[in-house]
Amino acid sequence: MTNPDPSDFLMEDIIIPGHSNLLDNYLALIDLDAMFAKSPDALILNKIDSSSPDYVKLRNSRVFARAGALNFVAHCDCGETYGNLNIEQICPVCKTKCIDDFSSSEKLEHNTWLSIPPVLKGVLHPIAYIVLSHWMSRKGGSNYLDDIIDPSEELPPELTGIVLGRGHNYLYENFDELMQHFLHYFRNVDKRPGSVKKRNADYIEQFISNYRSVMFCTKLPVMSSVLHSITSSDGGAKSRQYADGSLQVIMDAATDLQHIENTTMRTRPKAVSETVHRIYKSYITYIVDIAKTRLSSKNSLIRGHILGTRLHFSLRSVIIPHRDRYDELYFPWGVAVNLLKLHIIGRLVRNQDMTVGEASVYHVNALQEYDPLIDTIVKDLIRECKPDFPGLPILFNRNPK
Repeated sequence: MTNPDPSDFLMEDIIIPGHSNLLDNYLALIDLDAMFAKSPDALILNKIDSSSPDYVKLRNSRVFARAGALNFVAHCDCGETYGNLNIEQICPVCKTKCIDDFSSSEKLEHNTWLSIPPVLKGVLHPIAYIVLSHWMSRKGGSNYLDDIIDPSEELPPELTGIVLGRGHNYLYENFDELMQHFLHYFRNVDKRPGSVKKRNADYIEQFISNYRSVMFCTKLPVMSSVLHSITSSDGGAKSRQYADGSLQVIMDAATDLQHIENTTMRTRPKAVSETVHRIYKSYITYIVDIAKTRLSSKNSLIRGHILGTRLHFSLRSVIIPHRDRYDELYFPWGVAVNLLKLHIIGRLVRNQDMTVGEASVYHVNALQEYDPLIDTIVKDLIRECKPDFPGLPILFNRNPK
């Protein structure tokens, strides 16, 4: 609970004045219903007339993207002009600007939604569900939150006499009382001073207090189409493959929600509650999967998220503490000479009257044993970085894969 969940893409990173708790530094729920109301291009997927001849075309244009997956490297629409060195340049082929997918709000905005049936007053905000269900977990792998909102589950004995109803409407109408019960329960059930649930109760109480007004919503956003890219679009629709199978969850959800509103099921509250809960849990799995596989995968995290491009001069090695300077790296001779290869060859050609071939051979020989001339060139390169840097500026990080 003290670490942000990977699904923070439905949150805003803000600091709320007057609150010093670390929770507020990264956890701020977005008002999803207000976001939907303010979106001029918002489309409710389960409200589209499925009998319309343009249904499939409209649905696919909102849900799928023909381009590659979310890209941190700048590119134009046709892909001819790419690379962060070309940011803001106009492609001579397609005449579009070269930008990364995060530079345009249109690429990431939520403009496609799922709407909860009117018979329900609201469902818990997806991020609130992730946070609270983790905190309210119990032995056996389940959690008390699901016990409350899932009518098909058997109520645990410890909730008998406490939880007097089931489903999303019951949680909506009794949320404050139920949360007060669990705050008291987790603060007292475990007497150990270091109990995680007891310690996190204060965080949860503040979280609920800060965002009580947006804790429930009637609209659920479908993630941006750039996260559902077509990986192969040659030929007809039957030959297309999609980047992730999780999107089938959204298609099924839209169909099931249409079924609720267009059939007699809407008159059976228990059936509606059970169906919506199944859709809701699938939706939670969907957004967490998108966050883990598309937005916060560990693969090339530093290169992709921070630099936006590949590194042409890099190495992988073991870093150990040395002396008292933890902001410096000391390279072995061979590593330093190899990383600075182009700089060294350039100095040999320019200052030592060598050809490129002669300088390359000289550099290779220097990799095998110490060379005073190469040592002088490396020290000159380090000295030229001052006063901006005490040495050659580098990035060192732990980045698996």
